[in-house]
Amino acid sequence: MIKLVASDIDGTLIPEGSKKLNPEIYDIILELKKHGIHFVVASGRQLQSQELLFAPVAKDISFISENGAMCMHEGQQYVITEFDHDLAMRIIEEVDKMPDCKLTISCPSTQYIKSGDEEFYNHMISFLKYNTTAVDSFKNITEPIVKIAFWNTQNTQASYEHFKSLFENEINVAYGGNCWVDFIPFGSNKGTALKFILEKMNLTPAEAICFGDQQNDIEMLEYTETSYAMAHAKPEIHKHATDITESVEKTLRELIKTLG
Repeated sequence: MIKLVASDIDGTLIPEGSKKLNPEIYDIILELKKHGIHFVVASGRQLQSQELLFAPVAKDISFISENGAMCMHEGQQYVITEFDHDLAMRIIEEVDKMPDCKLTISCPSTQYIKSGDEEFYNHMISFLKYNTTAVDSFKNITEPIVKIAFWNTQNTQASYEHFKSLFENEINVAYGGNCWVDFIPFGSNKGTALKFILEKMNLTPAEAICFGDQQNDIEMLEYTETSYAMAHAKPEIHKHATDITESVEKTLRELIKTLG
């Protein structure tokens, strides 16, 4: 019997090309809760951004943030994985060489970006609702680094391939959706974080289902016994899921109907 539902946000709960969450999901989450099914948001986004997006139900759900490096469960924040500092500095140095790549460094307390780019800063705090701190140098960061990412609206594919060729033996390089490329430590992913939450709840992968559409969802899609890739996702994502769906909301409504 299903006891937990996990879902990605961008491209999954928020359709490609849209900026808003369908408010129907709040009612669905509460309906699932009535049937003893816990909802988990699993995203590359910052925790604060997720909590604001799901404000009406934030106290009723769990959050996997920063592609699985952190999670929030039952009011407790956990740092699951963090970067080797020397590797982080080398990645930052290489990305800094590419002017089209706007770099973000995620830590437990905030996300850091380079000062001087007001447009990007405003995008992060106004659109994504990220807690963002602008600094002159990333070398001054002293807290643990949980994720490195960059935003490139000019040529995401080329920059992704470039950095994958440089660092694929040391770290996972993956599409995060919407022109984002993520650097993720080996062993840090949404699947690992979901496993952490399931174990906290004494549940098994057979009691969970999940939804996703990007490379950074693959481990999660493979982890649960039943998983749904979004119909618009690339074929290489589809092969990691057990099912395909056009809509998370529709699929969950169908699940609720079977619960009586």
